[in-house]
Amino acid sequence: MFERYTDRARRVLFFARYEAGQLGSRSVEPEHLLLGLVRESSGVAGRIFASVRIALEDIREEIEDQIGRNERVADMAELPIGPGAQQALESAATEADRFGDRDVNAEHLLLGILQDEDSVAASVLNARGLQLDAVRAQIFELRREHSTESPAPSVLYSDPSTKSGSRRHGEPRARGRPGAATDGAGLPRARA
Repeated sequence: MFERYTDRARRVLFFARYEAGQLGSRSVEPEHLLLGLVRESSGVAGRIFASVRIALEDIREEIEDQIGRNERVADMAELPIGPGAQQALESAATEADRFGDRDVNAEHLLLGILQDEDSVAASVLNARGLQLDAVRAQIFELRREHSTESPAPSVLYSDPSTKSGSRRHGEPRARGRPGAATDGAGLPRARA
């Protein structure tokens, strides 16, 4: 499932697992994905958060107020993806398809979180003025602005002395490091 995820989206999932463990949750849920998104503050999703001045500590405090805090989980790498987060991840993949993107990026995760209006994460975002359709339009606009600022080359080349060759624009980059510790889904393991 995570093969389509960009490095940034995988970092969001890594941070989400970390946040779930810090809050003592038994699974990763949409509110943890939101915390992971705010931690990974670069890219389109980061620009959207900056536009409404979303800060990690404020979001964490509000989520803690709503879900509570338990004893920290020692082995965060083993935390499963809960049903709410699973639905958000599936919605993120659908959003990537809607945009015509091959890969799932952080902005798709943001849209996936907003899909479930009854979740704690969506309510936190809605309270800050982030609504699904408006965020989708904002993502489209930010991408359009970016594409006019720096048009993408038709082909990207690597150093010919390496064996990596070249890749066409839009093709996914190789991910991960050989021998890096990952969980069963190919995500980097969280450190306890």
